[in-house]
Amino acid sequence: MAATAAPRPRAGVAGAATSMISPRPRPRCAQPPTPRRHVGCRPSCGQGRATTARSRQTRRNGQGQRVGCLEAPASAPRQYPDPEPHPHALSQELKAPLLAPNWIEHGPKAPANGEVIMSTDWLSRRGIRRVATAGLAVGLAALATLAIVGTRGAKQATAQVRASNQVSIAWQSVFVEISEQDAALRQYLATGTSLDRAALRAVIGSAEEQLDWLTAHGGSDAAFQVVQLRRHYARYENTLHAVAAAGEQGQPERIEAHVQSAAPEFSALRRMSVANIERERRGLAAYLAAADGRNQALQSIAVGVIIIDLATFALCAAILIGYQRRVERQAASSHHQATHDALTGLANRVLFHDRAQQALNIAARTRQPVGIVSLDLNGFKQVNDTLGHHRGDLLLQHVANRLTECVRDTDTVARLGGDEFSILLPNVTSVADATEVARRVLDSLRQPLDLDGQPAIVGASIGVVIFPEHGADVELLLQHADKAMYTAKQGRLGICVAAEPHPTTNTVRPGHRGRTVVN
Repeated sequence: MAATAAPRPRAGVAGAATSMISPRPRPRCAQPPTPRRHVGCRPSCGQGRATTARSRQTRRNGQGQRVGCLEAPASAPRQYPDPEPHPHALSQELKAPLLAPNWIEHGPKAPANGEVIMSTDWLSRRGIRRVATAGLAVGLAALATLAIVGTRGAKQATAQVRASNQVSIAWQSVFVEISEQDAALRQYLATGTSLDRAALRAVIGSAEEQLDWLTAHGGSDAAFQVVQLRRHYARYENTLHAVAAAGEQGQPERIEAHVQSAAPEFSALRRMSVANIERERRGLAAYLAAADGRNQALQSIAVGVIIIDLATFALCAAILIGYQRRVERQAASSHHQATHDALTGLANRVLFHDRAQQALNIAARTRQPVGIVSLDLNGFKQVNDTLGHHRGDLLLQHVANRLTECVRDTDTVARLGGDEFSILLPNVTSVADATEVARRVLDSLRQPLDLDGQPAIVGASIGVVIFPEHGADVELLLQHADKAMYTAKQGRLGICVAAEPHPTTNTVRPGHRGRTVVN
């Protein structure tokens, strides 16, 4: 048998004591004389009672170290505890209370239960973006096509209306010329003078020019009608020439006979001219009605395309807004990750320095003191080494939760690294107020912790400084706070307030019993 091992102080588990303001006796866990080394045994293992290797169960952590022994009957079968969870697999029951209180340093709040994310997640799909972009492009192309088609249709309608009006005017001119010829004939028959006879000869064939224009420009229908009308018009002209010749020869009987034969020709010419005028009018009305129908169809199509374009535009706008919001959330998340501790969610050193500098700038103008409390955990290394990194992470999260519960909403709690924390206290009235905050923090940290069923107790060494008494810039204040903190740790004092920079050292400030003051 090996020599009896000296009793070892226990730290980081139930029953252990930490550095307090006034030293307290720390209970020891007596181990039986055995060559095996057990760290952190529970009191139930028996004070000074020897146990055999067969009657003990040794539980190991993730590194293979023995972290506790449990008493069991010698005849009891060997039992193995359930494997420990992954170091980073925090339960939801633990995460919720750790991240809730005094979340000043946290970034933008995430949507609850994924409601907003699920409602807009389909907008981020690549297929939706492509369909929206293609739909908007097709809609704009359709609108441009409709505009071109509408412009062409209007241009064609204008040209058609203009041509139809010209044909109608030509037929009206033919009707007028024939009517003038008939009027000149009647005038000559009424007077029989040589002057009226000359006027009659002058109007004979006056409609030929309009008939030639209709043949050349009126289209096939007008040309056919001109051919039909010319037959009657030629006979009518011959009759008028015969009437004029009989009048010159003084033959009234021949004049009467020619007038009777001219009457049917004139009626046919008049009837045909009026019919052609009416035909052109009806054709123009039918064309305008068809043009109105096409315009209404184009208008309906344009309205549909505009509605589709508005829908695709709204979809594109929603996609762009969603993309912008995602970019803003990613930027906010990146900024939050860059300025906060990933494990505890507290501010990191960068954010703490920034807020401390802002507080000092404001305090320089308002002449309000600013306090900084720096603390280092006692017993964290033992918990981390003996119980595993998983429970060490849980311990840090519990500590962060308790620190945020001890301060105001305007204060900033930061994890500077490892088990070192700092608290920024703007607008404190005195050193006593900052020390009172440190007292509340220390009392809160002394309360037992439950690390996944494993009880543990830790303490802290705290250093307190005040601006402008202990320094004029952030770095100097942190240096003095660290010195005070390490003094408290070395002397197991719990809380230590830095002294004002003057030659006196190792003095006690009035009203702070049991607290060493250092420069």
